[in-house]
Amino acid sequence: MSSSQTVSLVLAALELVARHRRTRGVILHSDQGSRYAPRALQSQCMDYGIRQSMESAGYCHDNSILMS
Repeated sequence: MSSSQTVSLVLAALELVARHRRTRGVILHSDQGSRYAPRALQSQCMDYGIRQSMESAGYCHDNSILMS
């Protein structure tokens, strides 16, 4: 937990999840916030087998599982 949303917070959260859960095949869906786009996060997701999914600006349902 943190009072601000930072890349290091997201990386720490992923590390915590990877320690306690199986991450292969997981999809991390996020908005286009700068904390979700850096190479460090992309690299960590690849290491854990997590696929990133980022929504388009202004359309909150483009990656929704209900949109098939």
